[in-house]
Amino acid sequence: MDPDFQALENGAHVYVGQNAASATEWTIVDSLENAGPNDQKCTLNYSTGEITFGDGVHGAVPASGHGIYASYSVDHDGFNDVSEAMRQTQSRINELESKEHDVKIYTAWENVNFVNLENQLGNADLYDGMTIHPYSGTVNESSDEAFLLDAMAKAQNCRNRVVNYLNQMPEDKVPAISEFGIYYNTSGRTRSQLHALYVARCIMDYAELGSPYIQKHCLSDYYTSGADALGPTQQAVIQVVPLAGSDTATGKGNFGYFATPSAHVF
Repeated sequence: MDPDFQALENGAHVYVGQNAASATEWTIVDSLENAGPNDQKCTLNYSTGEITFGDGVHGAVPASGHGIYASYSVDHDGFNDVSEAMRQTQSRINELESKEHDVKIYTAWENVNFVNLENQLGNADLYDGMTIHPYSGTVNESSDEAFLLDAMAKAQNCRNRVVNYLNQMPEDKVPAISEFGIYYNTSGRTRSQLHALYVARCIMDYAELGSPYIQKHCLSDYYTSGADALGPTQQAVIQVVPLAGSDTATGKGNFGYFATPSAHVF
């Protein structure tokens, strides 16, 4: 390891207390050797981020049940630095292997401010597209017909959202759909042909818009009656079925698997 490497910038602060708002700052020192048993001091390894407190003889011990809080800053390469390095690496690999492979680099998250800044800096050639997560809102589950109509309407809204991002980027940029799905729907319809039609519509829309990468948010999961914002257990492409003696918390045991209609769409 580089002996001069620092994971953290100088000027970090360490606090101890029952909560962040009432925590007391402890003094960061180079060594606890000369610290007294009640001295609220600690050491900080700026290379690893490790914090060391006293043992009650050389430096105080934080009170039981209190939290340890820290504020610090880091200096690291930004998107443009990483993009340039990746492209240089690919160019070197091509040179060594007499190949003409290309590397595609997408923004880490959908953000128009990123696009505008890259345009201002003249760095639009450092990214090839934008990573987008076009999730639909919760779909009407009052009937099969209502579900299908509402799902398709929300799929159109998502398409419009992707188009809006594309319109704000240079013409050679594409959307990379790393996740898509429906929020908070828990009925069996999300494992039905109706949901498969929604998935097919989304895939066709994003393929038509030039996306080289279209992925559902969850490949496989076991079914539960609950749901989080993404309802992954309901919308998994492959449903996992816990068999006798299996443990869904640890993944141990025997499980069965079946492909949902959405799996056949993919």
